[in-house]
Amino acid sequence: MRTGKRGLIGLFSIVFLLGGVTMVTPLGSVAQAASPAGLIADHDAEMTVQHEEIKTEIGAQHAITQGDIADTQTAIAEVKALVEALEPGEGPVCPEGGTADASGRYKTYDADATDPKKVCDMTTGLFWEQSPDGGLYNVDPGTAQAHCAALGAGGRVPEVLELVGVVDYTVFAPAVNMSVFSNVQSVIYWSASLAVNGPTAWYVDFREGNVGSDNKVGNNLVWCARNGS
Repeated sequence: MRTGKRGLIGLFSIVFLLGGVTMVTPLGSVAQAASPAGLIADHDAEMTVQHEEIKTEIGAQHAITQGDIADTQTAIAEVKALVEALEPGEGPVCPEGGTADASGRYKTYDADATDPKKVCDMTTGLFWEQSPDGGLYNVDPGTAQAHCAALGAGGRVPEVLELVGVVDYTVFAPAVNMSVFSNVQSVIYWSASLAVNGPTAWYVDFREGNVGSDNKVGNNLVWCARNGS
């Protein structure tokens, strides 16, 4: 039997409604198609949930990092206060000889056959390179440590609190006494102190004396020190 146009229209009718399209199938069933607005709303809701999960994870990691930095900054402030409270001559005794600077804090010793020119800090007893080189080194795999050890006499990469101890916060770029030291750059210098929250190590930026952390495989300058003798 043939079906006319009216019959086709009766079997396949489409009714447009606000918010969606209602289709009457030949079997009489009704299927409600999702509207574009509804699809967008569902997508936005899903993205919001994912964004909140990511924000929560980032927030947790940020809290760990900020706590680590806060603890280190507190320790640094304590060391800085102790160093500033010391009067010249009250700290550890440096070896005989050498030339004292005007403040009486440092004594400079000329290089000899086994030791480069060095400076003794009379508030800490540590020896520092008088003129650190401008080479780039890393903490991992350890070119910084190898460089300092090659200087002899127990040369090593200083801990971050030791490195902060030589910062002079009364000057800027570089934040160090340049009447005593030379060739110190206004950039990052590695320390041997490792951060606890990842593959990073602490550094001191001698532009202003700020402290931060960087990936251990990165290349930065190093200022070698050694214990007094």
